[in-house]
Amino acid sequence: MGYDSYVLRSEVITDVYPHYPIKSVAEIDGQNIMVGTSSLVVVIRTKDMQITDTIWKVGRSTRIAYYDNEYYIGTPNGLYVVKKDKSFSFLGDSTNALSKKITDIKSGGDGTLWVATGDAGIVGYKDKK
Repeated sequence: MGYDSYVLRSEVITDVYPHYPIKSVAEIDGQNIMVGTSSLVVVIRTKDMQITDTIWKVGRSTRIAYYDNEYYIGTPNGLYVVKKDKSFSFLGDSTNALSKKITDIKSGGDGTLWVATGDAGIVGYKDKK
């Protein structure tokens, strides 16, 4: 499901940011969502639609997920995991398929994070491997 036709409006995210096409949305908990755009990933509090945190300012996201208390950022160049302290690592360094364009991310009922790539198949990621 794509969100290219919609943008975060300046009234929602403040006057500091220009308009960014939304690429993906993921629930964090009952009160917050993360929103991936063409340029950054933010956390939005749903009750008032205010940005409460900026997770990623490194570039375009393609798909995002919140899994095991960490943020997963799919990009045209692979999959990154961002910790709460904003440190991040590139999962493509340990799994070559995760260095390809990420086209979808879904959480399975058994705790597996399923990651679809543009040209390297599907990867099941569980227990940090």
